[in-house]
Amino acid sequence: MQGLSLGAGAHSSTVGGGATYQFTRFLSGTTQATYYDQEYLGKSYTGTFLSGTVSYGKRLLDMFTFSGSVVDTSNGQGTNALGFVGNVNFFHRIQGWQLAGVFSYAQNVQTLLVTYTTSYFQYSGNVHRRVAPGIQWTAAFNGMHSGLTNYSGTTASSESYSTALGLRKLTLNGIYTHSTGVSLLGAGGFVPVTATPGASSLITFGGDSYGGGLSVTPMRRLVLAGSYNRAISNTLGQTFSHNNTEIYNAQLQYHLRRVGLQAGYTRFTQGISAAGLPANTTSYFAGISRWFDFF
Repeated sequence: MQGLSLGAGAHSSTVGGGATYQFTRFLSGTTQATYYDQEYLGKSYTGTFLSGTVSYGKRLLDMFTFSGSVVDTSNGQGTNALGFVGNVNFFHRIQGWQLAGVFSYAQNVQTLLVTYTTSYFQYSGNVHRRVAPGIQWTAAFNGMHSGLTNYSGTTASSESYSTALGLRKLTLNGIYTHSTGVSLLGAGGFVPVTATPGASSLITFGGDSYGGGLSVTPMRRLVLAGSYNRAISNTLGQTFSHNNTEIYNAQLQYHLRRVGLQAGYTRFTQGISAAGLPANTTSYFAGISRWFDFF
């Protein structure tokens, strides 16, 4: 049991436990149960969390492994959610190439005023190759797409592509991401697949982001790094907004025996047409550290 103080007139406690069972050499199962009780500003909040996972670790065809989880949560306010997550993992070597990937499907059934079902797919893959001694290359892809939704027409999808090249003293990387969809706007931002029943303000959104970075070690214990990222997006609801964000970042790290030197620079620029003037922020930092052995 673990207690947490939340201030005057408030308290929180949590009780939980779990177990793991090995059915066979490759088949295993895990369960977890948690109960929480919280009182805040004169109101009591209680709930339970139950989960069970079954994993099969032997590679079928020397490439695939599987796992599945069921999650059930409920609280004293009458909200209940039952979810399922299934994963298929892929890994294979072809001579000097390493190939890996994951496909996931998740479905969630919730009750909040009414019952609704949502789901989404996630998929990723990467390829890795040692080109030459001290030179490695990696490329990766990640994607997400909403499945069943409680509101007709509310969809979301995103894809990202990245690559990295590592040399003995130099590392380069780059990434590109694209997202689009029709969503609902909630308190925490876009809500593409789960939403409070009764909400009707749909938001159309779409955007791209790209960036890259490099890290150099010109001499032992000295690291210089820099990166640049830009995101451009549009949202269309009751108003239209064009958004543009740029971030420049540079860092220096140097360690000599027990002394460390760190310095950095960040330049942040953001423009939101619906809000008016752009926001610009520039920050610097520098510091020296030294560690001591007292014993």
